[in-house]
Amino acid sequence: MMDTTVSGIGAVVVAELRAAGYMESTVGQYAKTIKALTEFASGVSIPPAWVWSSPR
Repeated sequence: MMDTTVSGIGAVVVAELRAAGYMESTVGQYAKTIKALTEFASGVSIPPAWVWSSPR
């Protein structure tokens, strides 16, 4: 249930950032962080290097 809440709020945040005209790189960083928080809330283990590493 908590992961659904985080995911739902995250979707709204990402949509509002896009609507406000933020750069896609910024929106992508928020989306990546929200995905990690959603997985954390659901109990999935996330390696820190994957979460915080920059895109290649």
